[in-house]
Amino acid sequence: MTRAAIKAIRGLAMLLLGLAAIGLWPTPPAFGEGTKSIAAAPVVNYDELEHGSTANGLKAGAVPAPGETCGQWADYNMWSFWTLPVTVGDLITIDWEALFGDTNFMAFPVGTSDYNVSSTEPVVCSFIASNNKQETVFTATASGNMPLMFSGPAECCGHPTPPGPYAFTAYVKHAMSINAPRVEKLSATGTFTATASLETGSPVPDGLMFTLAASLGRTHATFTATSTDGAISFHLDLPAWSYGKKVALLVTHAEDAAFLAAESQVQHIMVDAPPPSPPPCVVPKLKGHLRRIATVKRLIREAHCAVGTVKHVHRHQPRRGLVAGLDPHPGSHLANNAPVAIIVSSGPLRRHQRRHIQHRHARLDHNAGTAMRRTTQEHSGTLPRSEYRP
Repeated sequence: MTRAAIKAIRGLAMLLLGLAAIGLWPTPPAFGEGTKSIAAAPVVNYDELEHGSTANGLKAGAVPAPGETCGQWADYNMWSFWTLPVTVGDLITIDWEALFGDTNFMAFPVGTSDYNVSSTEPVVCSFIASNNKQETVFTATASGNMPLMFSGPAECCGHPTPPGPYAFTAYVKHAMSINAPRVEKLSATGTFTATASLETGSPVPDGLMFTLAASLGRTHATFTATSTDGAISFHLDLPAWSYGKKVALLVTHAEDAAFLAAESQVQHIMVDAPPPSPPPCVVPKLKGHLRRIATVKRLIREAHCAVGTVKHVHRHQPRRGLVAGLDPHPGSHLANNAPVAIIVSSGPLRRHQRRHIQHRHARLDHNAGTAMRRTTQEHSGTLPRSEYRP
């Protein structure tokens, strides 16, 4: 390539950098620049756009050229480092782009340092696509800080493109494991509890949604529950087709924005039929020779009812001290152990009691009549002025 062609390419590069200054390329912020060493590399913030430039990187060798593998090296490249915190099992996605088409991306294992980066095989390396964009996906094999490196050709040796700016965003989805307990029998209306934890052993966050699938042949029943302190408790109500049979239970978590899909091992568990529902309370009927309070209480309990309050009322029949009736009425169907009130006869009213009640009723009737008559006179205007009370 002639010297004039090289100068023309460099002039075009300066024009592109000038366009970057007016907003057509994301300019790197002061706090988010890749560095020349792993020790001083800034920490990547997930879900945030990061900026850097290979022009500010370390001039060194040992990055792959197009068409080479990660184990082959080329001299005179610019290295720009970042640090990515990861947890074992994490699925990492790096969406990146660069101004020039000779930019490469590499991710190194946890523990890589400035002293061994040249001799360490990267976890992944990728070359930029023809549209100057690329998506790189890899899984973290250990917990810690992974060095990330963007590299571009150094501005020397007649290379047609100089180093330049790049931008990227890192996304993460965490892995988890689900453990379903091994039990021999399970009640059809009982509770089935599984546990979920991250690959580090710590429990998953609260509120994650899990699904329990119970299947027998082609018949299925599903239940949902959310995690609490790493435990997932499913409240079951298995259908009748599962009674007395072994069903396959599988706990799953669907992939979401923060976690990968996961499932437990399939457990084959015998399902016990639920206990029979308690019999209803049927208020017993009273017979002439079964009206003593103790006998009636026994009849109420035998009818799967509970003894309620005892009320005393005046009745001519039956005689004093015997049960006159029940509330609700005999023959009523209630829930199991529903209370039934007992009405006990206090005998007929005595003469002075009847006289007292008659006088009280007469007094009430007199007061009510007087009040009604006075109200009528007030409305009609016939009430004497001396008796008028505002």
